[in-house]
Amino acid sequence: MAQAATGAAAAPAPAPATATDPRRTILEVEVFVAGAATLLVLQLVFGLCRRRSSSIWIQGAVWLAYTLSFPLVTYTFGLMQSSPAKSQLYPVWAMSLFLVARCSNSVTAYDLDENKHWKKQLFELGQQYVYSGLIFLLLYPRLLATCLSFCYFLLTIITLTNLFRVIACWMATFSDPSKVVADYMRDLVSSGGAHQPLQRSEGNSESDPIRMQGGRYLVRLYGYFLNTHGAKAHSYRTKLANEDIVTVDMIWENCSDRLFNDPSGGLQSKDVCLSFALFHLLKRCYFGINCYEAGRQETRDFILRGLLASEDGKRAFRIIEVELAFLYDFFFTKYASIYKNEIFFFVMFILKTVFIVILGVFVHRNFLSLKTQSPIIPVKTAEADTLITLAILGALFVVEIPQTMLYLVSDWALVSLACYYVRKGPRRGFMYSLLSKFIHVLRRNPSLFKYWQNKIGQYSIWTCWYCHSIVHEVRLPDAVKREIASSLKSTAAEGVHLTNGEASLRRYGVFISQFKDTLKREDWDLTDTMLIWHIATNYREIVETSQDYSGHDNEKLKQYREVATSLSRYSAYLMASVPGLLPGNPADTSFTFDKVMQEATVALYRDQEDDVRERARADRHALEKALTELSESSDQENENNGTIFFKGLKLGKELEECIRDGELRWKVLAEFWAEIILYVAPSDNVRGHVEKLANGGEFITHIWALLSHAGILTRHPRQQESSHT
Repeated sequence: MAQAATGAAAAPAPAPATATDPRRTILEVEVFVAGAATLLVLQLVFGLCRRRSSSIWIQGAVWLAYTLSFPLVTYTFGLMQSSPAKSQLYPVWAMSLFLVARCSNSVTAYDLDENKHWKKQLFELGQQYVYSGLIFLLLYPRLLATCLSFCYFLLTIITLTNLFRVIACWMATFSDPSKVVADYMRDLVSSGGAHQPLQRSEGNSESDPIRMQGGRYLVRLYGYFLNTHGAKAHSYRTKLANEDIVTVDMIWENCSDRLFNDPSGGLQSKDVCLSFALFHLLKRCYFGINCYEAGRQETRDFILRGLLASEDGKRAFRIIEVELAFLYDFFFTKYASIYKNEIFFFVMFILKTVFIVILGVFVHRNFLSLKTQSPIIPVKTAEADTLITLAILGALFVVEIPQTMLYLVSDWALVSLACYYVRKGPRRGFMYSLLSKFIHVLRRNPSLFKYWQNKIGQYSIWTCWYCHSIVHEVRLPDAVKREIASSLKSTAAEGVHLTNGEASLRRYGVFISQFKDTLKREDWDLTDTMLIWHIATNYREIVETSQDYSGHDNEKLKQYREVATSLSRYSAYLMASVPGLLPGNPADTSFTFDKVMQEATVALYRDQEDDVRERARADRHALEKALTELSESSDQENENNGTIFFKGLKLGKELEECIRDGELRWKVLAEFWAEIILYVAPSDNVRGHVEKLANGGEFITHIWALLSHAGILTRHPRQQESSHT
């Protein structure tokens, strides 16, 4: 036993895996590099879909690819340096990792807070440059000076390319450009020139907001300076020279109707430039800078009599969609930094692609040789290593080409080209003509320019008990947009401010006491109003499912019903899922909503909560009967009478008694809900709206942006009165 113990103690310790099996380390590094390249491809693919979908799978894939990239790159760099086993392909893999570390153009930050860490990203960039350089020095200490210079030149190119991410994050936190825009708008407002026409005829002394002939909104600035002469110490403002700016009216006046061979006569391209100008104004709200044009009649007319001039309001919502796409790109992608440094970006792109090809040739021809030194353990390159390395370089090449093409077909490039068109005039030259035709060819596929998912969330107090999916999404009906636009225009035409449904009820002479009592004006009470009318609308939907409206225009009735039920369920969805975008405290909103859900359960399914789902699915008529019996109850001692749920049922019954005509009833409900959604849309929670853009967006964000550009920043009457003076 003693001898055995002694022998066991004397046995040598097992050698490290890298010494006994150096090939294993090489394979690990190879797998990690291939995995990092795969993550970059996933970032490109899913990053493009991010703003177009709220799918948890797409959002999760973006988060996973983005989050894993940096630790994987860092660990692999460390593994290549610390392991004694070395491969002649290490420098190529180091270059590949360095390219992956910068992330794709479509994903710069996963959330807004990451933009604040641009200094940390700059430090990490320098760290990765040092890591890559050490690998060259470690493996090629005797390499010729010219070759070493070539390798470091390539590293420098990659480093400069990676700076686009740092610049993009820095720009997302830098408020000075927005302050310049704010000062520019203040000067315009003070001079009355924001909507002054360029040319006036005898019969028309007002600006034309539809064609934007008088639109002085800023599209692009190329420089600014501080105007300190004669100004008080507290009122310094920035000034822009006329030759350093491009405005909307310049685009309308100077850009040819055949710009980019646009089949719409150039209108769509010009509208993109208008969206970009509006994006500057909305970005200003994010940084908390004053909107000096708010509350002015000219500002409101720009939206109500200009963009909303068409009956369906499609143009206005299309312009807002493009504007919010710019806002998303600014905070979550590299496009804003590329836009500011386009020439540099394309030069770096050409150099990168050339060097990627050169690296591929080196690998394929086996031009790289490893200078072995103790304690380096050289590992012979297998044919599989060469093939995998070529595949990695191919993946990086495939990512580079589409990313550059996607920028060329983006709205950022279109705006840049339009501004160049305006500034250069007849000196545009051959390259401009060639590039504009190239962009036109690339932009032919409309599927590439789907900005948002065009869906709205739906939630119903009834269906949540017998549907597997409590929250679901439906395609946003065009009728909803038309009703929102019509409601906003009618409100302005009647000379009133936004109201909480009162205007639509007065319009049809049904602003009676039992309806009036359900309308709340304070922010913390709006949840009650929305829930009461949501319950009433759902009640009418259920009890009228089988009713026959003979003699009615069924298409109109269906349209009104679709608008009312869609917006009613959307309001419930907002209360259940994104209460932060609604007035009042989000915690109070969630608490009230949950309380009403409990009231519905107790009132409809007393002592049957466990069986409610199967019961409701099996017999829909039982649900209708229970609702009817409860709504007809007039017992003042009934414990349900004071609840929001019962008030909603009672209101649903009173709607039928006060408005006998079914089509008119649904028309009133449709207009009421359009007015309510407009009423709750103004918000100070700009950050909340921007964050939702990264998850498919919300329809209420589009309405909020539309109201902001109309100068309606609040729902409170006193703060809206100045717009009617």
